[in-house]
Amino acid sequence: LMLDRLTTLMPSWRERNPADLWVALAEAVAFRGDERSYYQDAVATEAYLGTARQRFSVRRHTRLLDYPFHDGRNARCWVAFSVDPEADGQEIKGCDPQTGLGGTLLLTTVPGLGPTISLEDVQTGLNAGAQPFELLEPITLYSAHNDIAFHTWSDEECCLPKGSTTAFLCDDDANRLRLRVGDVLVLEARASTTTGERVDADRLQRHAVRLTRVDPVAPLVNGVRGVSPARRDPVTDQPFVAIEWAAADALPFALCLSKRIGGVLYTQMAGVSGNIALADHGLSAPRPDDLKPLPGGRVPRYLLERTAVAPLTQQGRMRIAGSDAPVLIDRHAPASAALKADLADVRPAIDVRSEGDRLRWNVQRDLLASDADAPEFVVETENDGHALLRFGDGVNGRKPPAGERLSAAQRLSAYVRTGNGQVGNVAAEAIGHVQVWFSGIKSVRNPLPATGGLDPQPISEARLYAPQAFRVQERAVTADD
Repeated sequence: LMLDRLTTLMPSWRERNPADLWVALAEAVAFRGDERSYYQDAVATEAYLGTARQRFSVRRHTRLLDYPFHDGRNARCWVAFSVDPEADGQEIKGCDPQTGLGGTLLLTTVPGLGPTISLEDVQTGLNAGAQPFELLEPITLYSAHNDIAFHTWSDEECCLPKGSTTAFLCDDDANRLRLRVGDVLVLEARASTTTGERVDADRLQRHAVRLTRVDPVAPLVNGVRGVSPARRDPVTDQPFVAIEWAAADALPFALCLSKRIGGVLYTQMAGVSGNIALADHGLSAPRPDDLKPLPGGRVPRYLLERTAVAPLTQQGRMRIAGSDAPVLIDRHAPASAALKADLADVRPAIDVRSEGDRLRWNVQRDLLASDADAPEFVVETENDGHALLRFGDGVNGRKPPAGERLSAAQRLSAYVRTGNGQVGNVAAEAIGHVQVWFSGIKSVRNPLPATGGLDPQPISEARLYAPQAFRVQERAVTADD
């Protein structure tokens, strides 16, 4: 268009060599015109939910409609440890409860690696395609909890019926159980009910429960679990422990403990796994990432380079009754609740601090309710998966001082977590390695499959569902109404 206009104004000028001064000037003006035209088109396009093409634009539109447009969620699973007596009392650390970072690392099974792995083994496993998980909560290990048998009171054909919330476990005078309220156990079938063979056991008959009552309960002495006087079967003198769990964790199937098959009595057809802890998908980075400011824009924005390789972990959280603050895990809630998280409560696993005053900046879903002094920011994901950190403008959210450099940081040098989506929904028995500093761990496994992993929501889906989010009839009434 520029050259056509110049031809009209100056018919005698016919030069088209790119090195010509007039041609260079025409190209420069044309470039700026294209840029302005594209900017106008982009503003008009991103201004409406129906035409917006950028994820962060769609996210802001849907937020105004109170629709949780999400960037996915990481998966969770229960992990069981089996240890030697030499590892009794050893504690494995969990994630930082505020940031969700720095938990003990677990890997899915890689041939050739043992249950306990070193830093070099971790890199070998990741290169082989292993999926990383980290413990969400700390756990203290006891060899007595490796494999616990049910106490059947001498009943030759015993069964825990569907809907059960109580059971009795066999104790051992030489290696006492140290169970407490809040512990999680996995009840599982160990043999087939048709053949009696252990290799034919139904893997679907596994269920996690959180204990609400233990008798006798292990006392805490200076923070260490002790033992109480044992309860005993008056007939066999077998020590036992009575346990109960919440109705929300009621057994969803009948669990056969002993049965006669072909005239042969099979016992211990089911058992209990202890040393259970919750883990979720993702890998904490070994060092901090310097955030690079992006030029332009009304508010400060920083690019998180690490998300170019792997997606930022979006951790599911839950709300404790009577509190609005989302937490990683509620040890007083049933075990089934630990695997459920509302998408509106998902938060990125990242800890951002300013280098000058070491101020911690808190991640939020949005800055609409943030005041001018609130050190808060929002994570926005671009179409290619890159994560952008958007800070406040001094009105909604605190604005970082000019020239201040920010870095994602956490006290254990685990600053950003990556790993998200359905790839974390690994099958049962997929996890097989843990990175710890002590010996004595015989095996690591996940008795149940990992669940909850979601890929980022497509923009087309948000366009379809978001306009209906506010179409809910609500009324504010009083008793007089």
